[in-house]
Amino acid sequence: SRNRGCKLLGQPDLIHTHENFLMSWDLLLLRNEINYPIVSSCYFFPGFWSFYLPAGQRFSTWIERFGWSYIIPELNRFDHVIFSTTTQAEIFQAHGLKAPFTVISNGVDITGYHPRQERKFFQRGQPGLDDSIEKKYALPPHPRLLFNGRLAKDKRVDQLILATAYLQSVAGAHLLLACRGDEQSRLEQVSYQTGVEKSVHFLGFVPEADLPAIYRLSDLFVISATCEVQSIPCLKAVASGLPIVAVDSGALPELVHHGENGYLVP
Repeated sequence: SRNRGCKLLGQPDLIHTHENFLMSWDLLLLRNEINYPIVSSCYFFPGFWSFYLPAGQRFSTWIERFGWSYIIPELNRFDHVIFSTTTQAEIFQAHGLKAPFTVISNGVDITGYHPRQERKFFQRGQPGLDDSIEKKYALPPHPRLLFNGRLAKDKRVDQLILATAYLQSVAGAHLLLACRGDEQSRLEQVSYQTGVEKSVHFLGFVPEADLPAIYRLSDLFVISATCEVQSIPCLKAVASGLPIVAVDSGALPELVHHGENGYLVP
């Protein structure tokens, strides 16, 4: 676009980017040609990068510092910024964000995600549906700890497996991983190495139609990620009335109120 000039079809009210790296800078370089307000949404913390760069965990402090020095000047050049939680917006402000912003929470369909005892009031969750899902996925005995999201490095699912190793010995707990991802092979090895392979259940990809029942059939939602700007899976747990144990990091404390709907841990 920079080489050929910028041509827009129609008359937009604004131009929005969901990407905060190369495409965002291209849009900023074009702003004098397009003459429309430009808006950026931001759904990450710079600490996220340390999980995916070589030796990132060893140099996590330096990487995070560099990340802030990169993202704040970029966002400050936009006409408006969108965050998903107040916590994220406040953290970005503390690091120098000056651009105007709006907080727009991600949404959850509460006709599907709702506490088990309320299912009779909704089209989904009829009597017998949860039982059929339980059989479909061959769910283990209670208590069941649920994690839904991605099997990725930044989710730190290995910490959940290590916790299950302890809970298995004192409470016979089972961990349900209703997700898939690049880390599955390594996490399967972790479960074998810690001797809890029979207590960690890789359910694989669970279609959205089945997920609400999986939440209702679980006893606890667990999440150990440290860079969450909101966490839609955690939001689904809130809507489902499922108690949550979460790491006291990122924006998770905005969803998990210690001693009320769950517990926050260091």
